[in-house]
Amino acid sequence: MEVDERLEQIILNTGGAKYCGTNIIEDQRRVNQDIQRNIKSSDDPFNNYGFGIIAYFKLLQYLMYAYTLICAMALLLMYIYAKGGTYSDERNGYLAKYTLGNLGQSQADCVN
Repeated sequence: MEVDERLEQIILNTGGAKYCGTNIIEDQRRVNQDIQRNIKSSDDPFNNYGFGIIAYFKLLQYLMYAYTLICAMALLLMYIYAKGGTYSDERNGYLAKYTLGNLGQSQADCVN
């Protein structure tokens, strides 16, 4: 109690409001309300976890976009390779059909 009285005297001497002491339960309730208010007002729920977590999920997002683009380009190449007819009559042609080799090879021109 002596500390509270000294603190109150210091605050009153400097022109502050009367010191009422601390209430742990009330302070914790205010902190919880502030946290809930911040979570509700935030667009991204991971904003409270810091830069590292946000950067990690951004990296995952960019990698998803990159791999989607790479997959689309690979499907286009497989479609182009499937148009060739080099391996159509072979036994394992269904595996080789989607490779670059299915486009064929150049023919040799012999000049006499």
